[in-house]
Amino acid sequence: MMAAISAISIAHAGTTGTSSGSATVGTATPTISSPKLNDSTDSVNENGATISVLTEYHYNVTVGDTNTLYGLYNITFRIFDSTYSSVSAADANQTHYTFEWLNSTAAWSEVGPNAGGTDLVSGNCITPTQSGTSGTFKLAFELEGNANYTGSTSWRVNCTVYAGSTGSSTANDQTITFGLNAYYAIVVASGSSTHGWTGLVAPSDNNSLTTPASGYLTVYCTSNHYNYAVEDEGGSATLASGANTIPIGAINVDATGLTGAVNMTTSYADVPGDTGIVPTNGINTAAYIYLYISIPSGTPAGTYTYTLNLEIAAT
Repeated sequence: MMAAISAISIAHAGTTGTSSGSATVGTATPTISSPKLNDSTDSVNENGATISVLTEYHYNVTVGDTNTLYGLYNITFRIFDSTYSSVSAADANQTHYTFEWLNSTAAWSEVGPNAGGTDLVSGNCITPTQSGTSGTFKLAFELEGNANYTGSTSWRVNCTVYAGSTGSSTANDQTITFGLNAYYAIVVASGSSTHGWTGLVAPSDNNSLTTPASGYLTVYCTSNHYNYAVEDEGGSATLASGANTIPIGAINVDATGLTGAVNMTTSYADVPGDTGIVPTNGINTAAYIYLYISIPSGTPAGTYTYTLNLEIAAT
């Protein structure tokens, strides 16, 4: 018997399909390695050394991020005196400085205490290629003239790297230490750059200055050592008018007036009353110098000149 065979068509809705997928890559934890404190030529290792204020130094640190350095959020550098400050303390010329590198702009800045000032040597800071997963950042900086003098390596550099869109992933290093040399600077006020006595007669004793009209000189002192003295000396053994002279010891010096004044010499000596100075904030602390001159009998008429030298030094 023969059977009839017929073809049956089976309809299919489709022969392919899709499924949406995703793979979420998390924020990598950044790394810090090889921190170094160098001089401005990067040839001298200054870690553990005593360095100087108002002088450029470089802090170099290698930062890694397996998401590439574009994955960083920012890097914060805090330089502080651990004796009088801490990582999280407020910025101050004497004790604490904060610098920052921002990934969004690849730019360096000083956060404080002198934002926009000269503590950051921005032209010498270096940002590595951000497309890599590791690179060395260079912070070029200097500290102010009144940054605390220390007899030990109490200053610290704290580097914190923040990664991720909100900076939630971090790495930190605080192994670099240093001390600071003592620093002293003195500036003679513009109205005191010249001084003199007029209307003198021979003999006469303890004549007050007529220039400046105040009768004293004003100087401004900056130091990071909070106990110092103003010192004076005569630049020569005599005041001279041609071949005629007056001994330098004819000038008496004091910080407040004639009482306690001492004779000037050709060697630096403390100005009485201008010793043990503890300056407010260490910058431009005013000190005063009263000068009196005695004219010996037999001194010929004339204009006698000399140079007054001034310095500040530790006491």
